[in-house]
Amino acid sequence: DAGLGVATQGSAKEKRLRTALPSGIATAATWNWKLAHKGGAMIGDEARNSGFNVMLGGGVDLMRDPRNGRNFEYAGEDPLLAGTIVGHEIMGIQSNHIISTTKHYAMNDQETGRNVGNMVIDDPSARMSDLLAFEIAIETGKPGSVMCSYNLVNGTHSCENPWLLTDVLRKDWDYKGYVMSDWGGTHSTVAAANAGLDQDSGYPFDKEPYFGKPLKAAVQAGQVSKTTLDRMAGREEALRRAQAVMALPQNAGRSLKLGWHSADLMWRLAGDTATDYNYYTKRTILAGIYLATLAAFIADQSEGKAETRAFLDRRIEGVMRFEQAKAKLLAPREGFSVTRFLGRLRYPAR
Repeated sequence: DAGLGVATQGSAKEKRLRTALPSGIATAATWNWKLAHKGGAMIGDEARNSGFNVMLGGGVDLMRDPRNGRNFEYAGEDPLLAGTIVGHEIMGIQSNHIISTTKHYAMNDQETGRNVGNMVIDDPSARMSDLLAFEIAIETGKPGSVMCSYNLVNGTHSCENPWLLTDVLRKDWDYKGYVMSDWGGTHSTVAAANAGLDQDSGYPFDKEPYFGKPLKAAVQAGQVSKTTLDRMAGREEALRRAQAVMALPQNAGRSLKLGWHSADLMWRLAGDTATDYNYYTKRTILAGIYLATLAAFIADQSEGKAETRAFLDRRIEGVMRFEQAKAKLLAPREGFSVTRFLGRLRYPAR
């Protein structure tokens, strides 16, 4: 979080000392898309140096009500201006191999009663106003992720609204990234998954972890197809490869860069040859990835070695978490554990 800088949540014990930019509406008031791009690039750089690979910005809901508590992070009431400014901010963020998230999709135009508010609007009016701002921002910045909002649109929650997530976003706009929910914005399992929600974010804020055990049960019952589940997981994984979020820090040594590029090639081949997420194909590829980078790391003597090791640990930890979550959903056969194998490679003394 979010579009004004790399934030620290209020409950965090340790606060990050990061740069805070002016409000989004102030940036929009400059009419300067180059400035918005520079601001985004700064946010992306600080996010990457902080160990993150996804930023939850920028917001492009229109200012329909001046009392809206989120207006400060949006870009005004004009869809052309808002979409252009936020689109270039997104472009700047993603120039650092960071996934940017445009939000809150859609028509999240008031903060009071945000979980129960129902935005009633006809299709042409929506496409000429609020949705137009999102369309311009997405065409300009090509964000890796879209965050669906808390509110209802025409009687259906945004994060389980097939008109928003499938008809408009994916069919009409041909959006290739993944959709995440706002924290506490998921209200179902079957309806949300089938409507086009890929990731249930901040599930402790939901009434239950809808994309945990309930999703596994829904897949086993045939309420959510395995094809849909593969597509949900595949969109995010493919985007992370395309956005190169696993790229090494700039000061990594030459031998380590060479080893990592070889490993990255293996990872891309894995994506091409195992689109069905075959567990045993993936385990071999992942083991090869870490062996390649481990060998290069041993040979590396650069000044950035310590930083790079920390970077690799974060990336491997992310891969392990992904495999653990997927294994719980798809219930692979007992036997070789890719997470256990990677853990032994990371901590050979165990």
